[in-house]
Amino acid sequence: MEYDYMSWHFALYVGRWLLSALVMMVPLYLIKTFTKIKNEYLHLVMVQIVGAFIFYHLDAYIFKGINWWINSKKVLTSSLIY
Repeated sequence: MEYDYMSWHFALYVGRWLLSALVMMVPLYLIKTFTKIKNEYLHLVMVQIVGAFIFYHLDAYIFKGINWWINSKKVLTSSLIY
């Protein structure tokens, strides 16, 4: 089918998203426990930055496959996807 490749990468991304919630609990615990910062919003920002460093390469791998599929189908896309 035409959408099998996209569906596989979407499932892979959803799995990565669910896994990231568990992985990000560790930095959140460490930040809340060992810093003097009490603002929950700053904790969230700090954990998101840590998550960006952790998952950058994994997301690049997942989206690289999707970009290859899009280019092979010659679909018009925005340059923001790349």
